[in-house]
Amino acid sequence: MDNAAGADAVPHGIYTDADFLKVQNLTIENVYYHAIAIQAEAAAPQIYNVAMLDTGQQFVKASGSDGKGSNNGRLEYSVMKYTNGSPVTDHGPGIGYTQGISLHGGDNWIIKNNRFENINTPDTADYLWNPAVLVWDVSRNTVVENNLFIDVDRAIAFGLWARADGQSDHSGGIIRNNMIVMRENLFSQGRKDNADAPIIVWSSPDTQVLHNTILTNGNTPYAIELRFDSNGAILSNNLIDAPIRDRSTNTYVEANNVLFDDPSIFHNPEDGDLHLVSEVEGITSAITPLENAALDIDGEVRSVTLTDAGADAFSEK
Repeated sequence: MDNAAGADAVPHGIYTDADFLKVQNLTIENVYYHAIAIQAEAAAPQIYNVAMLDTGQQFVKASGSDGKGSNNGRLEYSVMKYTNGSPVTDHGPGIGYTQGISLHGGDNWIIKNNRFENINTPDTADYLWNPAVLVWDVSRNTVVENNLFIDVDRAIAFGLWARADGQSDHSGGIIRNNMIVMRENLFSQGRKDNADAPIIVWSSPDTQVLHNTILTNGNTPYAIELRFDSNGAILSNNLIDAPIRDRSTNTYVEANNVLFDDPSIFHNPEDGDLHLVSEVEGITSAITPLENAALDIDGEVRSVTLTDAGADAFSEK
C-alpha cells in the first residue's frame, strides 16, 4: 500500500461502474488506493463478507458529488482493518487520507454488521480525524447499524461541513446499535485536546442516533456531537462514557442517554465486545423502548416495556 509503483501496477482491488455488482467472499489487501472503487453511475452495489486490509486510501470509495452518486448500496459483514498501522506515504492529497468507507452523494445505503479496526493516523499525518464511515456530499437516508468500531479516529460521520450552496451535507438516516471502543491513550494529549466525538452529525438534519454503546476511554471529550444545521435530530437510548454536545444551536431531541464510568460492565472491550456482563442498575430495564430500535445488535427483540441502554439488550443466554 505504500509502494509508489502500486499506483500504476495495482491501484485498486476492484474498480466498477456496473449496476448491481455483487462483491462477495473475498480478501483484498495491499493495494495503493482503494480495495473497492465504485463510480457514481454504479447503482445498487453489494459488498458482502469481504476482508479489506491495508489500503493506501479509502477501503471503499463510492464517488459522486452534490447528491449525485451511487444509490441503494449495501456494505455488510465485512472487515476493514490496518494490520500494522495506517499508510505513512502521501498517496495524493496528503498522508493519512483514509476511511473505511467514503460515500459521496449516495442515497439509501445500508452499512451493517461490519468491523472497522485501526483506522487511526499518527499525529504527524496531514489527516488526523478520518471517520471510519463518512457519508457526505449531499447524501441521504443512510442506515449504519450493528457495526463494531475499534481504535478509529472517528467512527461515524453523517455530513462533514456547512455547504456554501445551502444544501445539507447529509440528511435523514439512522445510526443504530453500533459498538465503538477506543483503547486508553489511543490519542496523544495533543489529539485529546483537539478531539470532538466518535459520532458526529454535522449538517445532517433529521438524523436518528439510537442505542449505540460508546467507550471513549477519555480520548474524546464527547460521545456524540451535532454541528451546523442538524435540526430535527433524535439522540436517544445511547450508553456513553462521555456527554453529548450541540456545537451549534439546533433544535433536537435528547432523551434516555445513560452515562457510565466503569468499562468492567462489558465482556471484552479490547476486542470491541461491549455486550453487558450482567444486569446493571440504571442501564438494564431502565429506559423507554423506541419503535425504530426494536432489535438489538444481535437481532434479539428488546422489551416493549422497559429496555436497556446501548447496543446490547442484556440476555443470560
